[in-house]
Amino acid sequence: MPRFLEFFIALIALAVLLPVFLIISLAICLDSRGWPFFRQRRVGKKGKIFWMFKFRKMFSYVPPDGKGITTNHDVRLTRMGRLLERFKLDELPQIINVLLGDIALVGPRPEIERFISYYPEKWEKVLSIRPGLIGYSQIKVPHEGDLYPKNCLDHEQYYIEHILPQKLDNEIEYLEKKSLWLDLSILFQVSLSLLSRTITPRWLMVHLSPLFVLLVDTALSGLSVVISFALVFQLGLPEDFYPIVKEVIFYSLIIRPMFFVLFGLPKYPISSSITSKYVVTILKSCFYSSLMMIMALMFIDKRDLVLSAHLVDAFFLPTLLLIMRFAYISLHDSLLATDSFRSPLRIFSHILILLLNGFLGFLSFWLCHIVRLQELNINNLIPKIGMISLTVFFIRTGLSITIWPPRAKGWGGFCKREIPRIFQTSLIGTGLILISYLILQKPAYSRMSLIADTFLYAGFVWILSLIWCMPLIRLNQLHRTKKTIVLGIGVETELFLSTIDRLNDDHIEIVGIVTDIEWKRFSSIAGYRVIGTVGDLESLFEVHHPHLLIAWEWAKDKDYWPYIKSICQKRGVEYSINPSLNTLLTKEQEDFSPDRDVAV
Repeated sequence: MPRFLEFFIALIALAVLLPVFLIISLAICLDSRGWPFFRQRRVGKKGKIFWMFKFRKMFSYVPPDGKGITTNHDVRLTRMGRLLERFKLDELPQIINVLLGDIALVGPRPEIERFISYYPEKWEKVLSIRPGLIGYSQIKVPHEGDLYPKNCLDHEQYYIEHILPQKLDNEIEYLEKKSLWLDLSILFQVSLSLLSRTITPRWLMVHLSPLFVLLVDTALSGLSVVISFALVFQLGLPEDFYPIVKEVIFYSLIIRPMFFVLFGLPKYPISSSITSKYVVTILKSCFYSSLMMIMALMFIDKRDLVLSAHLVDAFFLPTLLLIMRFAYISLHDSLLATDSFRSPLRIFSHILILLLNGFLGFLSFWLCHIVRLQELNINNLIPKIGMISLTVFFIRTGLSITIWPPRAKGWGGFCKREIPRIFQTSLIGTGLILISYLILQKPAYSRMSLIADTFLYAGFVWILSLIWCMPLIRLNQLHRTKKTIVLGIGVETELFLSTIDRLNDDHIEIVGIVTDIEWKRFSSIAGYRVIGTVGDLESLFEVHHPHLLIAWEWAKDKDYWPYIKSICQKRGVEYSINPSLNTLLTKEQEDFSPDRDVAV
């Protein structure tokens, strides 16, 4: 490309991108301390050294003689630096190098001095022309970080042995084909490649998840307003209230996202752990945003404020937000349990089973209503329950992700967990169907048909679940269930029991909890009863015949520990001592010696 054309294009680009330079510089300064620009020694035409300008994407205290390459998830990058590296925006100041004549717009990418000593014959050809802002090799590989193996330990060595030779071969190929049209083609192709290979669905899902959570929560807030007004005005919303509802939705879409951000709700991913703090955050953000909406509507002199609808909305919105998160968790666990992430075919088969559950709900609903008819007249039945039956199908399909797949590995687990869980889900579905009658303004429904539908649908799903679980039950009949008693009532016990519940393994049966605090005798932790104190241990062994006693490290310092050991040895009960949280946080590493008293 002629020098005057390069200078002209670089000058226009610098003028156009000047606001972008200011914004990026301000963002870098706010993200981390230090000057927003930095310069680095690079090798130019015929081995001439020049200073190349870039936006700073690492912390200012990173030594300049450190690792000479940047990799994916490089820990030296700042938050802003990761964004600059991903979109190659850190290279923009090199336009100044183009104006100074150090580099061209298109040409081999300049390297640091330490890499020039490798492959001297290839470098001699590559350095025969000026390096470029955009290189020919970037067409094929816009992100070099994607080429490194996941478990690569020495990135520089891998770069020298595998990436650099191919990169030099690409640049030599460019030298052989060099022309003005090729340079213009490279400019276009690299720009297109950076966009298409940078903004991928996976990248958007990972990096824009807070925005996605905020948008979904905002949409649910508008839906909550509509449902709340529909529930308050069961016989139909008066026409003069439609403008009011639209205005309330408008204020909801403005005010509530502000409070969601204020309380940090988008920072919580839609993950598999809804803690008490998470629930409190949802409740606080919904309560204060509802209060602010009422104040805003009163401030603009809305004397016909429907306070009852706003109160319903204040309680209904957190319910919607929690349902959405629980639905995501249930769907994730359901897909994971059936190994559906392995292939699209597994996902398709899983979806078919969920639709089968919905069809069974649809079928049971129709059967129960047909039985209640004195005369079988489908033409009269369809107008009555046509829309409701479709709603039933979607409700049963959606709720089936909480019960599918069944994970029982024994008859006991199937009777204790799967049967009650299926019936609870069927009952919840009946409640949602009743709410659908109210929303769709169809008050004529048969109570007996709905009750029969609850039990009939549960029966259908019980049969389907039993067919699914039979191979697992037959396979695991020879395995012994290990009865376990847990000693202690601290946070370690609560976390352990919650994990056991999540594993849903029939090979472990928690008999109960034993404590050394007398007044805790009749309490419970994570749904498991405290069945006695340390003094009752021998009697508990006689009654329950456990196979394992789980205790925490602090129990070894108690006076009753020798007594517990002797009881376990006498009754042939294995015991396991696990480090407590306090031990992990306060003890030195050498305290965790392998010769601890653990007999499993």
